Amino acid sequence: MRRILCVTGLMLLSLAHVGAAQDTPVDLVSGRLVRVHKQNARPMVGRFVSIGSDTVTVALSEGDTVAVPRESITRFDLYMGSKSGAGKGALTGLAIGAAVGAVLGAVSAGSDDGSWYDYSASEWALSGAVGFGLLGAGIGALVGAGQELPRWQATALPTVTVRPDGSAAGGVAIAVRLDF
Repeated sequence: MRRILCVTGLMLLSLAHVGAAQDTPVDLVSGRLVRVHKQNARPMVGRFVSIGSDTVTVALSEGDTVAVPRESITRFDLYMGSKSGAGKGALTGLAIGAAVGAVLGAVSAGSDDGSWYDYSASEWALSGAVGFGLLGAGIGALVGAGQELPRWQATALPTVTVRPDGSAAGGVAIAVRLDF
C-alpha cells in the first residue's frame, strides 16, 4: 500500500511540474482587458496586471488595483474585441413585431361580407405576426447594427498548485482544479 501511495505522489508531482510550466495562458499579457467573475458578485472588468500563486491582480481604473483570490474566481474572460448587435436587434425586433402584428391582426378581423379577404381571426393574427415580425426584424437589425457589443472568451487559469500544508510535519498539499 505504501508503494502505491509513493507512486501516486510522484505522478502528482510530475503533473504539478507540467502545470507550473504553463504559468499563464499565452494571450494573457499585462494591460489586456479582462472580466473576472466571482461567486455572488458582479463581474469586474479591468486591465490585467499580474498573476500569482494565490491571487490575480486587476486594475479597475487609473491607480485602483484589486487582488482577487484565485479560489474565489468562478470564471475568467479575455476581451476579444467587439461585434455588431445586428443579430440581437433583429431577434428582438422580430419578437416585438410578431407580438404586435398578432394582436393587431386578431383585433382587425371580423368582416363577414363574403369578400375575398374574409379570413378568420387566427388567419389575420398569423398574417399580422408574419408581416409585422419581418418589419420588426429589419428595423431591429438596423438599430442593432449601430451598437457595438463586447466579445468575451472564457480562459483557464493555471490549475495545479503545490503549497505547504501548514502542518508541523512540513507536508505538501497538491491542489488540482478541473473545469468541465
